[in-house]
Amino acid sequence: MRTAVTELLTPGAVPASDTRAVVRACAERRGARGASVRIDAIVAELGATHPEDPGAVAALLLNPVTLAPGEALFIPAGTLHAYLQGLGVELMANSDNVLRAGLTSKHIDPEAVLSTVEYVTAPPVRIAPEITGPIRTFYAPVEDFEMSITTLGNNGAVEMPGRGPRIVLSISGQAQVRTPDAGPVQLGPGEAVFVPATAGHVIADGDAHLVQAAVP
Repeated sequence: MRTAVTELLTPGAVPASDTRAVVRACAERRGARGASVRIDAIVAELGATHPEDPGAVAALLLNPVTLAPGEALFIPAGTLHAYLQGLGVELMANSDNVLRAGLTSKHIDPEAVLSTVEYVTAPPVRIAPEITGPIRTFYAPVEDFEMSITTLGNNGAVEMPGRGPRIVLSISGQAQVRTPDAGPVQLGPGEAVFVPATAGHVIADGDAHLVQAAVP
């Protein structure tokens, strides 16, 4: 695994013709002969949107994961990953950088990526939520953060979980968010509010889905 990833991510190590050939082969076989239909489709799509980028071939070494609305995935530090499509909310541990290996127009640093990647074979880590009424809380196996999704509707005002500094993000609908000492703040889709640690509990009402990033 280390040898394959290093070869693919080292600039100039893989000829563009080889990348095109693998992408073309995946597009043509589409899961035939026992291969994965999903991963072949992913490689073909990445090869079309990022021509001659060996990162498209590297997708053959990754786990394809599909998340339904309301599901969550934990990605351990050092895990090579790529986000493909759909609406996703990503919480990250404290870090001073983001390392990119390819498949982007942004700055890439393959050397730094290769020095930090964990070369292990492991299944995806899906996290099941703790459900309390309209609130689903996802506890990650780290001390950095936790995430909750609150569904507002006909149940009236809801007290959201969490303490310390929090970020509340609306991913659909309209909501009003307040604390004992401030608010309400109106949130529409894509809008967020920061709640300081001194603000106390958060009360929300409306008709919306709210995602909250908080500390455990």
